[in-house]
Amino acid sequence: MTEDPDPLEFYWHFGDQTAVRTPSRTFITKYLHPDRYNVTVSMSSSLGSVISDVYTVVIQRAVHLNRLLYTRSVLMNTSVPFSCRINAGTNITYLWDFGDGTRRVGRDTEHHVFNSTGEFVIEVTISNLVSSASLKGHVFVVLEPCQPPPVKNMGPSKIQVWRYQSVSIGVTYEGQIQCNISKGVHYSWTLYGQTGLQLTTTGIKTNQQHLELPEYLLHYGTYRAVAKVQVVGSIVYSTYSVLLEVMSSSPVSIISGGTNVFINRHNSNSNIIVDGRRSYDPDFPDNIMSYRWKCRLVNMAKTSCFSKHVPASSALLIFPASALNANCNLFKLTLTVQSGNRSSSSEMFITMRSKPTSLDISLPSKLEEDTRFFQQPATSASPSILNQTETSRGNEIKIPLDSVVSWPRWGHSVENQNTSFLDLLSEIDSASDYEDFYSGIEEADSGVSLGRPTGPHHLDEMISHSREYEGDNLVGPVILGHVVSEKTLLDLHRELIQPALFESFTSTGISSSVITFKPMMLKPKSLYMLEVSASSEEVLQGKTQLFFSTHPAPEGMVCHVQPSSGFEVHTHFSIFCTSGKEDLMYEYSFSVGNATKKLLYRGRDYQHYFYLPSGDPHDDYKGSFKIF
Repeated sequence: MTEDPDPLEFYWHFGDQTAVRTPSRTFITKYLHPDRYNVTVSMSSSLGSVISDVYTVVIQRAVHLNRLLYTRSVLMNTSVPFSCRINAGTNITYLWDFGDGTRRVGRDTEHHVFNSTGEFVIEVTISNLVSSASLKGHVFVVLEPCQPPPVKNMGPSKIQVWRYQSVSIGVTYEGQIQCNISKGVHYSWTLYGQTGLQLTTTGIKTNQQHLELPEYLLHYGTYRAVAKVQVVGSIVYSTYSVLLEVMSSSPVSIISGGTNVFINRHNSNSNIIVDGRRSYDPDFPDNIMSYRWKCRLVNMAKTSCFSKHVPASSALLIFPASALNANCNLFKLTLTVQSGNRSSSSEMFITMRSKPTSLDISLPSKLEEDTRFFQQPATSASPSILNQTETSRGNEIKIPLDSVVSWPRWGHSVENQNTSFLDLLSEIDSASDYEDFYSGIEEADSGVSLGRPTGPHHLDEMISHSREYEGDNLVGPVILGHVVSEKTLLDLHRELIQPALFESFTSTGISSSVITFKPMMLKPKSLYMLEVSASSEEVLQGKTQLFFSTHPAPEGMVCHVQPSSGFEVHTHFSIFCTSGKEDLMYEYSFSVGNATKKLLYRGRDYQHYFYLPSGDPHDDYKGSFKIF
């Protein structure tokens, strides 16, 4: 600092063999290495020069901690080593607090003798002139050797579940307990909310190895479940912790009746009933939902689907067939359901056909999806005809949850036949490819889909029609000239899966009232169309189509088993899997020769420890692992 007027010249020496000459009174420099540096500056002007006193600058690296190394359980009156590891820091001071009233300044490694039993909190504070940090640990001082249970989370650090799902969290071990556990091990679970406060767990067993949390117990957010695992009769324990994220899901919008239903235009006096009552809110089943229907003409200029007002705010959409626009043969219905601030939509196509029929159109076929359709191990759909001896209830085309089937022409029970076809439309490259066409298929996976009768046609004619005849074009060329063709789900390329191959996919055949797919038969990440037709006495009574997708299979999975050999009941084997995704379900099993495989573990843990029986003595004692 100087009061002399400019111009002045300053010559800086920073003590690191660098010097700078500048007219500026202030200069900023950067030191690359921690040390003590002597800084001076000389000033010169036309009147002379002067040099400053020496100013010492101390440069230090901030403390970056690593860990505290120690034995968690020690014997009383025994010298115990404690070692503090750091990643960075210079000119460090270590202040040790051993929890028994002893505090002292020491080095990175210290020894201490405890004169009484109990649990003690060890803390070491590491500091210098520019930073300070501390490490803590718990040590048990006992009279007999007893190490804390070696608990370790073998799965993801955070488990993700939907609110409607129950979840099981279990304590896992990475080795044997090195202690006398003849009296057993005691478990005590505690659940903490998003604010860190302990939650009440009334009615939930918290004293077992696994904590079972029922569905709907927790609201959206992240929770922490902590288990205290204590050796009975000892003060020694371990804590096991896992995060649990409860995620929100959209309401499920379901239009019963399949994806594409066929209706005869000549039944103009009949009512069409489209049923959305199977829609539900999986997160809050008791919520009252709102419904909103929309109808749009496909590949036509914007105009109304209906010639008269149709109420569209209830779960059922009811309108006479005569109210449909006579200039269009393909309609797209969209149902949007809302629960609170969450909503979802699903879609259905109605295809109008002009071929005359003499059959009462209150006879539906029924297509059901098992609630486990998109889960392992099996998928099922069930085309069926029910209650054939019931009488007619009027001219209605129903797309309901459960329909009463009438046979007014016969008045008695007849033998029926159901025929199914399966088309592979595409292997989906991305989720958006599928959503572009139909966003509601996957949401309706647990619903019941019902089909539409189209009149009595011969079975051979039905097979030909399902591949070639797509309805009459009732739109004039003038109207079409003003419309840009829209690509819909129905326009996707279809690859027919041959009946023999299709039947091999199922465990029930393709002509039964229930069709069940075998595990691992359908391609992952693919879109399928299942067509179900019902016939009586070789005459077609009804047909519907259901589009559904399969989830992608995990890719890039790599698993390692170590060691590759060992001794029965003695060697501690481990399996470790990597996939790039955290929250997957795993199943590990072991088998010897042709014997039935033995399940080792099923759950979210990608790492697992276990003991094995001996292998096949006739095959060099080999055994086989199966990872699913």
